[in-house]
Amino acid sequence: MANTGNPALDELLRSGKLIRICKAPVSKQAAIERTEHYLVVSRALGGEYLPDERPPRIVVLSREVLREVDRRIGPSRLPKRVAKCPSFEGACYPTAATEDLCHAQIMSNIATNGGPDTVTFELKPKCGIRAIPGYPCRFVMQRSDDPDFDLTKFYDPHQLYFGQDMKGEVEKLFDQRPRGFLKLRSPGTLSNLPRDAVCEAIATVLRSTPILSRLAALQHYASIDEKLPDFAAELWEWLMEQRRQDSSIVIEHHYPDTLPTIEDFRAFKAVHDVDKVTEWLSIFLLGRMSMDVSLFLSFSPGAGSSAFRRVEGVDAGELFPGHSGGPLWCRLTVIDTDPKPFSKLPFYFGQLAKCKAKFIKNFPAAVQ
Repeated sequence: MANTGNPALDELLRSGKLIRICKAPVSKQAAIERTEHYLVVSRALGGEYLPDERPPRIVVLSREVLREVDRRIGPSRLPKRVAKCPSFEGACYPTAATEDLCHAQIMSNIATNGGPDTVTFELKPKCGIRAIPGYPCRFVMQRSDDPDFDLTKFYDPHQLYFGQDMKGEVEKLFDQRPRGFLKLRSPGTLSNLPRDAVCEAIATVLRSTPILSRLAALQHYASIDEKLPDFAAELWEWLMEQRRQDSSIVIEHHYPDTLPTIEDFRAFKAVHDVDKVTEWLSIFLLGRMSMDVSLFLSFSPGAGSSAFRRVEGVDAGELFPGHSGGPLWCRLTVIDTDPKPFSKLPFYFGQLAKCKAKFIKNFPAAVQ
């Protein structure tokens, strides 16, 4: 789609760029804050692992452009996506006259159907931090009431991040049904691919890059201990009271020039400073964002671009018959790094406690 009626946007699309539409009206100031968020993420995770331009470019999309987007891609959208967002125009311009505008982020194209010599997987590592001593991480507790759940066989993010058998955890994801956290994003079926070769290639890439340790560093901002959500709830309640008293207060993401140490973050004292509390909650939401990212791993027997890195010790022939003895290359991309909205904070506050209660109910003997 490169004929939106917006010449500048059309040129970007023809050059191979993509647009990530913010499916809500965004003020000009909020767009500035969103750009700041992406820069913070780029510094924390490494810009080489992000699909976004650095610094990210934000463009304004008119109602007419959104209407054309709906017309072009609407018929091919999945029903579950349509149920959440019936139309981009309706989501971005909910009223006939709105002062806010629809913004979109310009992204590099990480298309996953690059042909027979490229295969791409999506891995959702989830949060690897054990916030409660003696208990597994949040994800394991949350899924402990799944049908046929087996604590010894279920994927444990903590073991992927910090354990000694990374390949074993990837194998659990490969075998897990239904598949929600390791998916094939290229044509075909994951179960038809060689299990050992796929898991070895993915594990080798994860071992050789710092991406998991960098994600874990951010995840601590939302998972350092069991009491952190309660503290965040107190700050949010106070901030809401200040805004009720002063309607001029605007709550938008903003960050310090340098992210604090986890110790300084947890020892936060400026509990009666609107700007500092908003900043603290922005960092908390940054931690929550890092729990929900996806890793796209694109493998190829050739370096398709400068973003591809050689996978040492893995023969390309294991994944691509006909390329035996040749090197395997991989491009690792982190996606879904959008800022979490402040409106989700109340949901986050009670989540860890609910996961703990669920795990105690289902596995009382496993609690240390």
